[in-house]
Parts: sequence; structure tokens; C-alpha cells
Amino acid sequence: MDSALDVLGRAGYFGVAIPQQFGGGGGSTLECCAVQARLAQVDAGLAIGLNMHLFSTGVILEEWRLKQDLSWALLEAIATQRRLIASAFAEPGLGGSLLRSTCRARRVDKGYVVNGVKTPCSIAERSDLVCLQMLADDTEDNLLVALIPTKSQGASVSRTWSAMGMAHSESDTLKLENVFVPEELVFYRTRAGEDNDPVFTWSLCWFAVTAVAVYIGLASKALDLASAHLAAAHYSGGDRVRASYPEFQASLGSAVDRYLLLVNACKSVARAMDERLDPPEVVLASALSLRASAVEIARMLGDLSELCGGMSYGTRSPLAALWRDAQAILYHPPTRLVCHQMLGRLALHKPMYYELVGRTDDACG
Repeated sequence: MDSALDVLGRAGYFGVAIPQQFGGGGGSTLECCAVQARLAQVDAGLAIGLNMHLFSTGVILEEWRLKQDLSWALLEAIATQRRLIASAFAEPGLGGSLLRSTCRARRVDKGYVVNGVKTPCSIAERSDLVCLQMLADDTEDNLLVALIPTKSQGASVSRTWSAMGMAHSESDTLKLENVFVPEELVFYRTRAGEDNDPVFTWSLCWFAVTAVAVYIGLASKALDLASAHLAAAHYSGGDRVRASYPEFQASLGSAVDRYLLLVNACKSVARAMDERLDPPEVVLASALSLRASAVEIARMLGDLSELCGGMSYGTRSPLAALWRDAQAILYHPPTRLVCHQMLGRLALHKPMYYELVGRTDDACG
């Protein structure tokens, strides 16, 4: 992976979404999605791990766009110094929430001291910086988001990733023991559980659309492999290849149909993010629908495997490897259950809370 990261760094990948005025590539959301999809065709695990870098960059970018504050300096450092960022938002027992934290930050002179565990944390061991949220006890806006060096004193990474796929995402465990976080590295503050800030809304859009782009790239590779196999493999020992049978053609066409629907939906959401013609909550609704619908990719990979027959069941089969990688879409936050709750609340004209918790405004009467 080190050689791949070196090539990507020299190509300007780490700053692809950062404005050119800060030394970045100035890539649009749509262009970032295209890059992620292409990476996934080569290595889906690496692409999903690097998507955490892209998400962190997007959070800082949205903070700067909306507030025009000093977060531009972080963007400039990332782009010009080729800094790789790990997103440390997942925590044991947190249930996928981005708006809370079990990591406690105690106020000290010129900053905070934080303790806690982050897992899974993609590409943590190879990253230069870590973007993380933590809960403070000294302020009303008690959920803090900061960017700190990975090698900060008290921070350590343990290799704990043992999933059936996405091996190169290296989603290991980051432990924080009395890690000092300087005040100037805290770039975003909100109240725990609150999610009506446009920065958070646009950031969630970033994550949803670029993550789905990774799985779209994976699906594209799977379609290529399945098509090539059907065009070459004979059926039941006969003289005809599988691709010559209408039944196989229709089954493959069904997979292509579902794939193209997701491609077009992803492009639509990315363009909406770039154009900014609609309010952020409107774009978020489309991004959540895209994210929820993307679970179809896991099913599509299963259908393609069945279509290709026993060759796709072997441990050395590239299609089997893609099937294993595709299953991760079922668990990526926001999960389909959360997406559907948020969309349902939108239809009921209720606030789109990110968390699966009851609220007082749900009372009848």
C-alpha cells in the first residue's frame, strides 16, 4: 500500500477536493466521485479507506466555505504537504452516530486532553493526521471536531481489522490516552446530538455520495468480469457460450439496469452539491436516498456470481473477492435504517435527526 499512497500523493490525490487557491486540485464533487470509482476498480479496500480522507477534507472544506474562518490553513497544509487524514468518528458502543462521542475531552491550558478509543478507523496507521470528534465538559457547544497529528503523544494504533473483505482499508483501532489537542486544531464545535448546522449537512452529503461512488466502481469491475465470463464460458457442455442465451442476457441486463440507476443518481447528487442551487437539507434527502439504494450493489454482486456459476465461488475468484468487498455497503453509516428514518421524518415535516432515538416532538396530539 505504501507504493500506492506514494503514487497518489505525487499525483495530487490528497488535495484533489481542495481549492486551487490553497494549493489543491480544485476538483468538483462529481470529479471526486469519478476518482473514487476508478480507484475502486483497482482496489476497493484502498478506495474505501482513502474515502475517509476525502470525507475529512470535505468537512474542513465545508467549514471554510460557510464560515470563511482560519480552517483554510488546514486545507493548505493538507494539499501542499500531501498530508493523509484518517477519519476517527466510529467508536465502540456509539451505534454509528457522528454527533456524539464516548471520548472525553478535559479542558486544560491552551487546549484539551482527550481519552478514548476509535474503531474502526481506516488507514489510521499510515495517516499523517486524524480527524476526530470528542465530548468536552466546559462548554454548551460540547461536541468538538479537531485535526491532530497521528503520532501525537498518547495516540497508538492496534491492528484489529479482520473483516471478510475490504482488507486494504486497514480499519484498525486508534487508542487515545491523555492526548493533548491544541485549541487551534479544534476547527468545528456543535452541541452533542444537534445536526441542523449546514456544515454537518453538507459533510454528510460528501460522505454519502463519495462512499457510494466507491461501490459503483466496484460494481463496474464486477460487471466487466461477469460479461467477459459469459462471453467465453460454455453452458452445460454445449457448443454455445452463456452469453448467447436470452436468459443470461436478460439476467445480466437486470444487473446493468440497477447499476446505471445508481450511477445516474450519484451523478445527480454530486452535481447538486457542486451547483448549490437547492438548500442543503434538500440535497441531503437525495444523498440519503442514494445511500439507502446503494445496498442493491451487494445483491447485484450476488446475482452476478450466481449467473457465472461455480467459478465465482472459489477463494481465488476475483468476482468472489468483489462480492465480499460489496457486503460492507450494508454496514456503512448512515445505514439504510437511519436513512429511511430521516427521509420519513422529512415527509412528516419533522426535523431529520441522524440518530435512532425518540424525541419529544414525536408525541401525538
